[in-house]
Amino acid sequence: MKVWEGIGQVQVVQEDHRKVLRLETEQGCISLFRSLTVNLEANPIVSWEWSVLTLPSAAASGQSSRDNLGAALYLVFSSREAPSRKTILGYIWDNARPVGTIFVRPKDPSVHYVVVRSGPSQLGKWFTEERNVLADYRSIFGEEPSILEGMSLVVDSDQPGSKTASLFGPIAFHSEFTLARKIQDQGDEQSQGTSKDKLLGALLMYLGLQHSGRN
Repeated sequence: MKVWEGIGQVQVVQEDHRKVLRLETEQGCISLFRSLTVNLEANPIVSWEWSVLTLPSAAASGQSSRDNLGAALYLVFSSREAPSRKTILGYIWDNARPVGTIFVRPKDPSVHYVVVRSGPSQLGKWFTEERNVLADYRSIFGEEPSILEGMSLVVDSDQPGSKTASLFGPIAFHSEFTLARKIQDQGDEQSQGTSKDKLLGALLMYLGLQHSGRN
């Protein structure tokens, strides 16, 4: 875990009869990194669950030197020719930009963001997301992806007086789109299915806890 500035806290909490991670910051940024090895040709689809409880205030994530992300899943790639050269594909819950927006982080052009959720209208609701990482990388970077070496969970509220709190459930990689969307809209809930490809690992493993699924 890394806290760049401000106050950051990570907790394992009980939510809907299961354990999930809660990340919270006050005028700061917190990141949880985990190394992993995934064959994107075989398993190009990433799925994850998240719920943003509090969005950061003020500037949108691409403005000035401040990011202000309600929540983000970063996939970190290293170059085969130069392992020290990294590129990051970030799937984010932004506080202002429209869903579907793709943009480069102003202070770090190696980071490209995809806005998956945006704004406060869905705060407190759980969502299951699915993205084709292979297709996204090719479209955004204009080349074949390098080595996927890890992922990070990030919440960022470094604007003065700003706070952010988010929950994260399991992350998995799959061979195809097989998870049903879990959408809570006006009190309706839709259960999610799981693919034959079992969970690569629960986020709880960051804290050394075991997950019931097999790798």
